[in-house]
Amino acid sequence: MSIDRNIIKFDGAMYAREPEFILRVNGNSSMLCQTEKDCGYEKALIDYPNVLVELVKVYPSCDGENFSYEFPIKIVSKSNIK
Repeated sequence: MSIDRNIIKFDGAMYAREPEFILRVNGNSSMLCQTEKDCGYEKALIDYPNVLVELVKVYPSCDGENFSYEFPIKIVSKSNIK
């Protein structure tokens, strides 16, 4: 499959079309997860009820051939902030 199908152009740069995920608990990040479910956001809410828990979508940048996590787009998709 061509890499062109897996990228999207935004603000003059190229990024992965589909995100990976990171779970952040009290500011500390987990490893990258392939799916939202793999990160264990719901379990973290139970395990850490008194600290900030965030599920972050990560879109790595692309140079046309390779993806890089040096300057990704990160978007908080779920948080326990009320």
